[in-house]
Amino acid sequence: MKIFVCSTGRCGTAFFKGVFERSTPIPSFHEPFPRGIGRVCEEVNNYEYLSYEVEQVLRAKVRFIRLNQKDGWYFE
Repeated sequence: MKIFVCSTGRCGTAFFKGVFERSTPIPSFHEPFPRGIGRVCEEVNNYEYLSYEVEQVLRAKVRFIRLNQKDGWYFE
């Protein structure tokens, strides 16, 4: 089973992460560094081309996920 959650802030995602962390072997994180908020989200959602800085944040996120997944599973 795979679960994907996309939500606004202050809606219980930290609690949900805690449930996964305590009850499954799935690596669970709550928006670890680098954070994909603010300017990063604005560019990703609104622009066809991303700035160099935002590209670097996204590359770092992908690296973090690849390094921290377990058996292809990752929850953030």
